[in-house]
Amino acid sequence: MGVLQRLGIVPQQDQFFQLLAEQAENAHVGAQRLADLLEHFQDPEQGEKDLHDIEHRGDEFVHEIFNLLNASFITPIDRDDLHALASRLDDVIDLVHEVSEHLTLYRIREIRPEAVELARIIVTATDQLCRAMASITAGREAARSYWVEVNRLENVGDQVSKAAIGRLFDEEQDALTVIKWKDIFDRLERAIDATEDVANVIEAVVMKNG
Repeated sequence: MGVLQRLGIVPQQDQFFQLLAEQAENAHVGAQRLADLLEHFQDPEQGEKDLHDIEHRGDEFVHEIFNLLNASFITPIDRDDLHALASRLDDVIDLVHEVSEHLTLYRIREIRPEAVELARIIVTATDQLCRAMASITAGREAARSYWVEVNRLENVGDQVSKAAIGRLFDEEQDALTVIKWKDIFDRLERAIDATEDVANVIEAVVMKNG
């Protein structure tokens, strides 16, 4: 809970959007940490620890939002939409964290370039989600460009992932390595898909309330 909220300066209905904006920013921070880990692959265990802490902070935002929902008689938008936004944002950071977990679980020692490319897409997509959350109350035109961009990034991520898996099967002779990297690519793609899920909820909210 922020300082303004504790002092009662922020109206209760505005607290939802404030918390969601902070949750989106937390997901963006996690995406940046993952990209940094993959680009400068030196200490995967520390990277996993950092992302565990960021993911845990994301859980705290979810709990705060759900507790506020339970305590609020009136909400600025439908309760189901608030629940969906918090849950889908949580999915993003959960999947980002899972990637770091499996880098250590699979004892990965060398990073394939497509993994870095996919991580950078997640960074850009989460940045767009932060911008969309900041403008969600400003009407459909203010937020539209952000959810459109996230949808475009999901298509790019799908293409990169397919190409990465194709190259993996073409070039890698060790079956266990293929299994490990296919799983990591799948998780990275699912994280990008999760950002599109958030964007779709934002679009629905804006269209319904704009």
